[in-house]
Amino acid sequence: MVAKAAGVSHAEPYHHFASLDEMLAAVAERGFAQLATAMAAPAPGSDPRERLLQIDGAMPRLNAIPDRKSVV
Repeated sequence: MVAKAAGVSHAEPYHHFASLDEMLAAVAERGFAQLATAMAAPAPGSDPRERLLQIDGAMPRLNAIPDRKSVV
């Protein structure tokens, strides 16, 4: 499924990762890094309630990016 979505052969990901677990760990690491960045970016000077709402909305905003697959 990952290879098909990337438009490569089924074996291609294994040329870059030692195992399926290693590949999934890399995907998860990237997704969590993107989420952490989105959560750390509330508008400066906003009140605590507004910052909390911005943090709470980080995941839906990330999932709304075109051609981005949810990994978290």
